[in-house]
Amino acid sequence: MVALQAKNVKVSQDGSDWKVIPSVINTSDKKLGSVSIIVQFADGSQISATNSTSIYPPDGSDPIETGASNEFSVPLSVPEDWDLNSQNY
Repeated sequence: MVALQAKNVKVSQDGSDWKVIPSVINTSDKKLGSVSIIVQFADGSQISATNSTSIYPPDGSDPIETGASNEFSVPLSVPEDWDLNSQNY
């Protein structure tokens, strides 16, 4: 397992449906066959919303190379009056 870097994180809202859309960069020295992403929003020490997704290279493609970046989207459902823009993630 390796830690990766997220950049260009965008958050969008449509009613109670939110999407977190960052790019993840393979900052490790390994070629990766998959990446698992967990997004958590916290209000102080309490987790307010969480979801996860995984990305894989298309069948027949090379692994995710060192330095390569991939954009992904993680949906979150929260109360309609809740503002994710004011949360820590």
